[in-house]
Amino acid sequence: MSITLENELISIKVNEVGAELASLFKKDTQTEFLWQADAKYWARHAPILFPIIGKLNNDRTVIKGKQCKMGQHGFARDLTHALIEKSKTHAIFQVKSSAETLENYPYEFELTSKYEIKNTSTTITYSIKNPTEESMYFSFGLHPAFRWPIHPKDNKENYFIEFEKNEIAERIVFDNGFITGEKIPWLKDENKIKLYDSLFEKDVLIFKNLQSQKATLKSLDHKNSIEVLFNDYPYLGIWTKPGNPFICIEPWFGIADNKNAPKPFVDKEGVQKLKAKQTFECSVVYTIT
Repeated sequence: MSITLENELISIKVNEVGAELASLFKKDTQTEFLWQADAKYWARHAPILFPIIGKLNNDRTVIKGKQCKMGQHGFARDLTHALIEKSKTHAIFQVKSSAETLENYPYEFELTSKYEIKNTSTTITYSIKNPTEESMYFSFGLHPAFRWPIHPKDNKENYFIEFEKNEIAERIVFDNGFITGEKIPWLKDENKIKLYDSLFEKDVLIFKNLQSQKATLKSLDHKNSIEVLFNDYPYLGIWTKPGNPFICIEPWFGIADNKNAPKPFVDKEGVQKLKAKQTFECSVVYTIT
């Protein structure tokens, strides 16, 4: 089941499973910007990643002395999130820990996703509450896929991602679902990444601590674009597979396991610590321009 939010300019759809954004639609041009989950390529739109990003070594980790098993990107994307509030232009979803989640992630939590639309922007605010008297550890991230090309007849190789600032940044090396601990020079005082299929032959591009808080998917052929505002996320992934008709711009609080130097869950690179009774909050804004 999904719900629709709309104003005079845009409409969006959100699925109750995963509280997953399923459509970003501009009315005047009748243009869909979000990938429509064709299972031939990738059967998701924009999943929420919690409580891990990427893979764990052997899909297992130790938490509070217990052997725990979790698949790639965690379980939040597959749970039904209850719709607890809705108007024409906003909706709030929530999912809580259960006996099932506690079996392999022994922390209680409340994860809330608030969707709001205004003009051509969609703001999503996420909050993770720790209701207990002990600290909890987690990673959190977003995995939105945008149509690439936006218009089917566009030349894919005329597309690029533009940052708001020039960046000097290394690419974190990724191998078969894991980081390796290696980094290679990548962005050299520049603010654009030209997109082409072979760029992703070695999987995802991962950057850490970019100066920019905004990345925009653009084309040389027209002015239609989608802007992603991701304040304060320490990692940014850019992913597709060669030949896929979408591109993902992924802000993360966390990262996959290091295959060469795995660590306990609480010591994983990028893991977040949330103290007793505290709430973690972050947001993302998608603007059609």
